[in-house]
Amino acid sequence: MKKYRRWNFILFGGVLSLMVAVGLFNMFIDPYGIWNSPPFQRVNAHKSEQYTHQRIFRAIDLERLKPKEIFLGSSRAFFGLDPKYYKTLTGKTAYNLSLNAINTAEELAYFKHALYNQPDLQEVVIALDFYAFNAYHEGRTDFSADRLNKRRITFEDTLNSLLSWDACQSSWDTLEYNLEYPNTPLVEENGLLTDAGIKRHHVMNLSVPETFDRELSTYLYSKQYFGTYKLTMDNYRELIRFCQEKSIKVTAYISPAHATLWEAIKIAGLWTVFEEWKKEVSTLTPVWDFSGYTEITTEPISETMQNFWDSSHYKKSVGNLVIDRMFNPQSDKVPVDFGILISPDNIDAHLAKIQRDQAAWEKKNPDVMNYVARMKP
Repeated sequence: MKKYRRWNFILFGGVLSLMVAVGLFNMFIDPYGIWNSPPFQRVNAHKSEQYTHQRIFRAIDLERLKPKEIFLGSSRAFFGLDPKYYKTLTGKTAYNLSLNAINTAEELAYFKHALYNQPDLQEVVIALDFYAFNAYHEGRTDFSADRLNKRRITFEDTLNSLLSWDACQSSWDTLEYNLEYPNTPLVEENGLLTDAGIKRHHVMNLSVPETFDRELSTYLYSKQYFGTYKLTMDNYRELIRFCQEKSIKVTAYISPAHATLWEAIKIAGLWTVFEEWKKEVSTLTPVWDFSGYTEITTEPISETMQNFWDSSHYKKSVGNLVIDRMFNPQSDKVPVDFGILISPDNIDAHLAKIQRDQAAWEKKNPDVMNYVARMKP
């Protein structure tokens, strides 16, 4: 009997020692950047797995950094809205809180989490995306409300980040990445995805036409985007109400995208809803509209595009123009037709102009229009 008991103690001790070793290894490598482990060049300085674990590292960053200014939005803002450039114009230090494929429920939840950890939140820059207001957009499966409105990591996230197979694989991938690319960060400390991060996780060696095909077909096929659509404004209204009650400054803008994405909205039969959405958001707060058929958004599709990674995602140079227009309106860097401040006073005239611009662009670009039309399911 004593022999069995001794064997059980040895087995238990061995398993426990292995678990502790694995946990300490994953905490040291810290592939998601949530344990504040000391960085070492060629080991763990660059967190290559943050992109694939956005919702956990964003939550922990808010608990740790407690920013007074935040950017809210989808991957478009994650890719292109630079807090460093914002600081050069405003002197304020913002954190880019944007998340891939976000919906308005998640935006509201992460906004409340930011406010919970920083009661003195002063400004929110909100990038508005039409698809995020789709009632059928259920959000990503890695979203967890349990980890929000706390000032510490949850027990579940602790286990998953230290002892799961996913954590072990992420740590190994992080180690490999740092050995191969010791001087190439993927996500900056201010929350912006770098160009290297975009190429690694989003472009993934595809040509520009291939990225356009992928994005447009996703928007037209998926019920979370344009495949099935029902406009919902409740979460955004609540977010704006929170800001008004707490005197938090709101700067809202409709994200720029390539003209082919606006064609996809039209081909999906959602143009009227798209216009209704613009009217709705402009009644809650003035909104800068960077959509439409402008000098920036009608750039010809090519391998040397200056403004866009694909039909949906704009580059940081365009994001800088967005920041310029909103925070330095007198800047001569921004094309005249890029970024119009809309409100109930001018919305009808603004929408009518976009329709005229659309008709003119389609007349000049029937091949591009037909290219998008062929993708409709």
